[in-house]
Amino acid sequence: MGRDCRELYPRKFNETEDGKMGKIIVAEKIIDFRRNYNLTQSEFGNLLGVSAQAISKWERELCYPDITI
Repeated sequence: MGRDCRELYPRKFNETEDGKMGKIIVAEKIIDFRRNYNLTQSEFGNLLGVSAQAISKWERELCYPDITI
């Protein structure tokens, strides 16, 4: 049987108290990436082809990026 995705990507998932996978921490990853590379929301948005407002919404968890980007 295949390995559990938490084994392959242990830092992408939160686990709830009952051991089930929780939501992916998208906002946290975006913020960390921007800070590590000293990018503004506008600069990061330009790299991805989206607006600074979209990045802001992602970071505040008001919505999530389209996975087709």
